[in-house]
Amino acid sequence: MTGLHQELLTERLVAIIRNIPSALLPPTCEALLSGGIRFVEVTLHPGDPAATHDTLHGIEELRRRFDMQLHIGAGTVLTPEAVDAAAGAGAEFILAPNTTPAVIRRAKECGLLTMPGAFTPTEIEHAWTAGADIVKVFPADLLGAPYFKALQGPLPHIPLSAVGGISTDNIAAFLDGGAVVCGIGGNLVNASRAIHGAWDEIRETAAAYCRIVSPWRSTDTM
Repeated sequence: MTGLHQELLTERLVAIIRNIPSALLPPTCEALLSGGIRFVEVTLHPGDPAATHDTLHGIEELRRRFDMQLHIGAGTVLTPEAVDAAAGAGAEFILAPNTTPAVIRRAKECGLLTMPGAFTPTEIEHAWTAGADIVKVFPADLLGAPYFKALQGPLPHIPLSAVGGISTDNIAAFLDGGAVVCGIGGNLVNASRAIHGAWDEIRETAAAYCRIVSPWRSTDTM
């Protein structure tokens, strides 16, 4: 297990940034960092080369500004070519809503941590055997925290991340159910908050998540 992997299992939280222009990424991440978040996923835009180019530029800038403070990953990475682009921009980990073995292989070749997406037990096992470091169960809110607890019986060896609909009201249940990491999207960071410069709101919400998660933060999670 790499140091990055262990740190993620300790921190437990990934902030997901989607549809925010690169110019607003630094103040968004400053607010997240002030609130206690250390892992940030910036999602790509398949089918929109201009938006993806802007996102990759944003990842480069975040790595330059926040190196050694934040870990920056790329989300919605669907192809090996997208892996190369994310790695070239400085991403340290990649996520996807699905599992593509070729993407996982290429990410491993680039030295990146991988969190591909899955939904059913069959898909979760497929992602794990393909080389996932953590399997992202998405969308988690449709399945509920009891689903994660049920998976601990047959699949206790597979670390799971809960992504989709995670809020301050349900995050504790997902962690208690067995999720080792939770990804938080629009309930923490969204385009409206960024465009309106609601940095204090982002910081305070991030701090609220960190307070809830603090009992699960431990260096012996695996």
